[in-house]
Amino acid sequence: MKKKLVNYFPPLSIILFALLFSSCKREDTINIPLIDLGGDTWVQSATDKWLYDSVLVPYNIEVIYKSNISQNSADPNLLLAPPADSLVIPYMKVLKKIWLTVYDQASGSKLFMQRNAPKNILLVGSSDPNAAGVAEGGAKISLFGVNNFRSAAAVDLGLAHTVHHEFAHQLAALAGIPTAYALITRADYAGAGWRVATGDPNHLGFISAYARKDVGEDFAEMVSTMLVNPGFYASVLANPDVVRSGGAGKLKQKEQIITELFSDKLRIDFYQLQSTLQQSLK
Repeated sequence: MKKKLVNYFPPLSIILFALLFSSCKREDTINIPLIDLGGDTWVQSATDKWLYDSVLVPYNIEVIYKSNISQNSADPNLLLAPPADSLVIPYMKVLKKIWLTVYDQASGSKLFMQRNAPKNILLVGSSDPNAAGVAEGGAKISLFGVNNFRSAAAVDLGLAHTVHHEFAHQLAALAGIPTAYALITRADYAGAGWRVATGDPNHLGFISAYARKDVGEDFAEMVSTMLVNPGFYASVLANPDVVRSGGAGKLKQKEQIITELFSDKLRIDFYQLQSTLQQSLK
């Protein structure tokens, strides 16, 4: 039988693999340090030392404020600018005064905040058009607009309201919002449509329009408003229209549940906490 000669050419993939393998055998050393694997260096600044001594050690709270804040954001698509270094210590001094120290005094020691405060505070220089702050599952509170901070001497009710609102979410998760609270105004929660919901919030038994979003925001708005701005809260309760509509009665029911929750579950006198905060805001 006559044999047929066939010319054999290896497939292109085999040729490419051989070339790649031969190139990988080169023993050139590439001396490029790897970030976070020995090549990155970090020097403790005066700001870092103050945060360590004044916040991390006494409260076990890490304050994140450097250029990697976008990596720590709940929204990875949000471009965030870090706060100016010169503002971090003054801002945190105010935050300690109107929040951490207030709970220390009302609870009798630092132990309450050591156990229950978030383990991370993220300071963001940029403002967020949708929120002044965000509480993330009890582990972190993000605070926006630090670069708008001007003076530690000025009373900043907005900052006080934000931090007490966000911390109220954590306390709600810790103690649980009673079902009775949700039932008071359950028919008038508006969900994502709270901005365009009809009806005056106060007349319906809500302290603010945002409180109509859901029971969690309602609880946080009530806590922060009663603590930070009790004068405004009292004026809402005394408004004749709010009284006639039944809104004042619903707000008082919510107030009673909140103060009992703080007393029974958190072992904190709410009105003492309120008084201590008001002194710190002067």
